[in-house]
Amino acid sequence: EAQAIPWARITEVAMSSNEFIRRTPYPDVFIPGGGGAALAFVPTHVIVRGEESEAQVLGVDISLVDPDRVVTHRSRPMAELDLIELHAFFRAAALDAAPEVSAPTFQSVGLGLMVSVPLSEESRADLSVVVSIAEDGHVVDTDDFRFTTTRTALLQAADRVRLIGEHFGYTIHQADDLEPEAFIDSNNRNGSE
Repeated sequence: EAQAIPWARITEVAMSSNEFIRRTPYPDVFIPGGGGAALAFVPTHVIVRGEESEAQVLGVDISLVDPDRVVTHRSRPMAELDLIELHAFFRAAALDAAPEVSAPTFQSVGLGLMVSVPLSEESRADLSVVVSIAEDGHVVDTDDFRFTTTRTALLQAADRVRLIGEHFGYTIHQADDLEPEAFIDSNNRNGSE
């Protein structure tokens, strides 16, 4: 005879899972793409050592995911300006009509990261990602990655970057230029003209 699982226990497990999710230390950025590809930024603290002292600063682990491999570049120091510029880049990539022309390439020497939009369509954009691999302060290799994602995913990424900044005490301002009417076409107006 099979035993029934008491609903109280299921609820307890679900609540403890939700509690764990709420207590996750940092928001992260996950941009899914076609065929299982993805780009992820997971914030962390990085210890930067000087000659006489060390400091703990905001950092990020950068993961490149495709069907054949997962590569994570760990503990890259991230400055406040990196957050501001990455947020602006993702918003422009999501909202600009032709981000391959208008969106500035995001480039950070400190992160060893460059992200651009080489091609876009109405609802999708290609992301080109280059991560520099350095030894003793000299770039010895790069990890290049390109995939297609949705503009919605890029807009969500911009918001997650803003939340990361907020979590670390930075305020990232944004122009309130999201016009819902821009996303409505003749097929879904429902007679509102």
